[in-house]
Amino acid sequence: MEKVKVFLDSNVVFSICWSGKEKSRSYLLYELQKMGFFDIFISRLVHDETKFNLEIKRVEAIPFFEELIRHSTIIPDIASSAGEDEAALLPDNDRIIFSSAVFHRMDFFLTGNRRDYSRLYHKKISRTIVLTPADFLNKRYL
Repeated sequence: MEKVKVFLDSNVVFSICWSGKEKSRSYLLYELQKMGFFDIFISRLVHDETKFNLEIKRVEAIPFFEELIRHSTIIPDIASSAGEDEAALLPDNDRIIFSSAVFHRMDFFLTGNRRDYSRLYHKKISRTIVLTPADFLNKRYL
């Protein structure tokens, strides 16, 4: 049986890095991955956005970021029509990130970006369900 595929938006990875292992509830995602519950994916754009923001706002978190990246599978960004109707109103980078997750058939897209993704929360687009990390961790999706 194929493992559940969980895609993290850049704001989730940034938040984990900002808070650190001990204080970030979302870090539990990586702990659950270690236990074999699912696999974590990000895209190249998620990587680049997160690293750019950390270099500006919290450079001391870069080593932790690099550790997280070693435990994440990086998929290519795809500017496709996957989820296009749902992604049409998203800002450019968010549209690319979201369509990449849908194109690569992620089971879950986790984002804390309530402003841009609010109308997509708890919806299933193709195979991908959009949730906050807290909703994913609080519910029994696995």
